[in-house]
Parts: sequence; structure tokens; C-alpha cells
Amino acid sequence: DVTTIGAAAVGAFASGVASIAASAGAFAAINADETVTAWGSKHFGGVIPSATQSELQQVQLLVANRDSFAAILSSGRVVTWGASLSGGDISGVQEQLSSDAFHITASNSAFAALKDDTSLVTWGYGPWGGDSSLVASSLTANVTFVAHTSMAMAALKVDGSVVAWGAAE
Repeated sequence: DVTTIGAAAVGAFASGVASIAASAGAFAAINADETVTAWGSKHFGGVIPSATQSELQQVQLLVANRDSFAAILSSGRVVTWGASLSGGDISGVQEQLSSDAFHITASNSAFAALKDDTSLVTWGYGPWGGDSSLVASSLTANVTFVAHTSMAMAALKVDGSVVAWGAAE
């Protein structure tokens, strides 16, 4: 159990945590039963909306950016919560993230998900990597890895080429 003192959560889980991630003001943990527990500031994803909480079953991977969290379920479906503009809202790419994602990386305010078909899907704050539309045709296949700075992302392709987008820092 997590002990809450005022607005801040402190303490420890006695056992059963498989993984943990942190935003700028919250934590989230994958429990042994593959559900998620979050605590901290609601402005940074520390409170999971009840509708989202019910979706967080069979969670395999949990990633955070500054303001939001993203989880991959065993089906490859992506579930998010936190600040909408920073990736907490996937409505614009929900169909693309409904299955087959296996890895997520995050910049400060955006996410990128690698899929089984080697395509890459991005969302979140557009100028900091959430909008890859200018290079989208290069991200539909053969992506092997994604790196990030706080405001940009770069994808490594099978042929050794690199595709980058986001803010020039």
C-alpha cells in the first residue's frame, strides 16, 4: 500500500511491483497482476481516470513523459492518461494504436510507439515530436529503433538511415 500524506504519496509497496515509471510529478507502477497503480499530482498523471483504470489490464510496458503515461497491453493496444496535449489523449491515433505496439519511447511531451509491422506511430505535443506528419511516409515500415531528446525524436531504419522530427534544440 501507498501511504498518502497531504497531497503527496509516500511509502512503499510491500511486494508485487513489476515496473515503475515517473513523470515530472507522479509515479505509476505495473503490479504483479499486470494492473497499474498511480500516485502523485493529477496534473502529471498521478490520478488515473476510472474509465482508463478499467482498461489497464494485462499491462506489459509503462512509459512516462513529463506530463503523461502510456501503457502497452498484452494485445499490443496502447492506453494513455495524463495531460491531453502531452500524449494523454490518443484519440487522433487510437485506431493505429489499437493493437500490435511493442515498444514506446517518449520525449518531454510526446510519445512514439513501434509496432510489430515495423511502423512508428507518434502522438502528443506536435512541435516536440508528437507530430511526425512531415516525415510520415518514412515511418510506415522498416523502423528498428527510436531515440529522443527532450523536444525531438529520431528513428533508425533497417537500411541504416535516420529520420528525425520535432524541435531543433
